[in-house]
Amino acid sequence: MDKPNARPPEFGSAEDFAEKAKSHTQWFQAKVERALADSRPTIPHDQVITEVRAAIAAAAKRKTLT
Repeated sequence: MDKPNARPPEFGSAEDFAEKAKSHTQWFQAKVERALADSRPTIPHDQVITEVRAAIAAAAKRKTLT
């Protein structure tokens, strides 16, 4: 019988998990730094929401037509 607190096999060893966490943190920090350094103009939230809702509505309309 499995131990109640056994680590699921998909997590691997504690060392593997720590290395994956470190790698993810480095990737995420680099992504944030690139975003902060981006000089393109920002897009207002309301504009993004309006465009996304229009895209969703268009996709839903296309789906009902097929």
